Amino acid sequence: MFGIGTNKEKPVESKDQPGTFVSETTTAVVDKASQMAQWTQETAVAGKDKTGEVLLNTGETIKNAAQGATENVKNTLGMGGDGTTIKKT
Repeated sequence: MFGIGTNKEKPVESKDQPGTFVSETTTAVVDKASQMAQWTQETAVAGKDKTGEVLLNTGETIKNAAQGATENVKNTLGMGGDGTTIKKT
């Protein structure tokens, strides 16, 4: 079954295969880590954009509520003019 030439060649193949396997595995791990870093960065940027949008909308809502409250206080105290003021909402 096993010839003398076969036994001598087999250890050489075994030495090359683990090195190739380790090299391929390392490359795959580096590629995957790079992909995950890219995904994390894109997710963080998207989250930041979304957070900015929410804060902007919240700021507008608060501003409008404050303006409405100011107009209501002026009208209650009789300082709102002739009552034809259009209320912003």
